[in-house]
Amino acid sequence: MAEDVNAFCHAQWPGLVRTLTAMTGDMQRAQDLAQEAIARVILRWPRVRGMEHPGGYLFRIGMNLARDDLRARRDEPAHPVVADGVVDDHARRVALVLTLRQGLARLTPRQRTAVTLRHLGGLSVEESASAMGCRPGTVTALCHQAMRRLRADHDVMDLVGDER
Repeated sequence: MAEDVNAFCHAQWPGLVRTLTAMTGDMQRAQDLAQEAIARVILRWPRVRGMEHPGGYLFRIGMNLARDDLRARRDEPAHPVVADGVVDDHARRVALVLTLRQGLARLTPRQRTAVTLRHLGGLSVEESASAMGCRPGTVTALCHQAMRRLRADHDVMDLVGDER
């Protein structure tokens, strides 16, 4: 049993942290939230391992924790950290991340969640649907709508187009 849950947690960790980082905008918070979500899954592992999409269940817990965290911190001022001696390549990556984050912020919450789960979390359509509590067709439609909206955002496409 321990090997089973360890393998599951190791496999899910990278996508969960990417997804929660996109939701919170803070990798450290995302890692803390991911640890909490995994701890909750471990406590319920006998029930979770029998689920059709245990990864979707884990991501749902993580997203709920992130939403609660964002609500609790809504009124806190942001304190961006800037390192000394920022190189051009790093500045370019930061600009890309900020532009993509702004593009994602223009999506509806459900579109943003679907895109984040599918493209940053690496979940399948079925796992994303399980995490979102909807049907797979809804996830597909939300991703399609979101990508169409992002393609129409010239700031995002100009910057991403340069990265290809």
